Amino acid sequence: MKRREFVKLAGIAAAGPAVVPRFGRQDTDRRDLSPLEKGIHPVLKEDHPYIFIDSCMQIWPDAQYPIAHRHGVTVYAATAWDPHLPVDRALEGMMYWHWVTRENPNLLIVTRPADIPTAKKSGKAGLLLASQCGDFIGDRLHRIEAFYRLGLRMLIPAYSLSNRICGGCLDRTDSGLTSFGKLVVEECNRVGLLLDCSHLSRQSSLDIIERSRKPVVFSHSCTSALAQNPRNIDDARIKACAAKGGVIGLSPWGPMVLKTGQTSRPTLDDFIDHIDHVAQLLGSTGNIGIGTDMSLGT
Repeated sequence: MKRREFVKLAGIAAAGPAVVPRFGRQDTDRRDLSPLEKGIHPVLKEDHPYIFIDSCMQIWPDAQYPIAHRHGVTVYAATAWDPHLPVDRALEGMMYWHWVTRENPNLLIVTRPADIPTAKKSGKAGLLLASQCGDFIGDRLHRIEAFYRLGLRMLIPAYSLSNRICGGCLDRTDSGLTSFGKLVVEECNRVGLLLDCSHLSRQSSLDIIERSRKPVVFSHSCTSALAQNPRNIDDARIKACAAKGGVIGLSPWGPMVLKTGQTSRPTLDDFIDHIDHVAQLLGSTGNIGIGTDMSLGT
């Protein structure tokens, strides 16, 4: 099997219906299936042997939690609460996921690396709780450790707009880390909270990568070399992230895959081109991940 064919098959299992081509008639008439079974694509009738971590996705209140472990995903890096919320709403978001996992024995909250193979072996799906915005921190550095102790494991310091910590990717100026932001990076390193540079300005991303003593990630971005979008990242950021052991989670979300000048809907091949670009740039696939930015529920 050629590499591109393998990646296509992996994309079908990992990215879900948004990038799935039409299949021929299946052995089972899906009209006869229960509502829960209809949420499972035939390609995932049986679990695959691989560990797959979706580095960014959303889970909404109407999600079908009882089958969340049957979508081919070992761990969902789930956005724990909406961006820009104050600390009390962020705390409520964290507590909600603890309740969800208590009510659904097929789910568990991942807080350490050993929990990932445990989830796979036990047939469960793990939730890695992530924040897409650092606004909840305010000017209180101690909140980082407090939320870490509650299970938060990944943080985007700013969601597209500048805040006390750093610049966002939609700002007109390419601002970097603030003085307070430098303290945030150090505190995240101290407690073990993974820093995510998605949604940040170019300079903020480079500042964080340089200042952090530990690897950082881009949980859901694509390449600006192929698609000029404020959310995408250039080759310099890709190489800087990988040089310090970080991971670039490429995202099949249409607007970030849409190539510059393209007027047709993006395809799975277009997404694979982004994977190819990063692999050629870095010389390997060792630092490439997938962050679908897709959803369970609506």
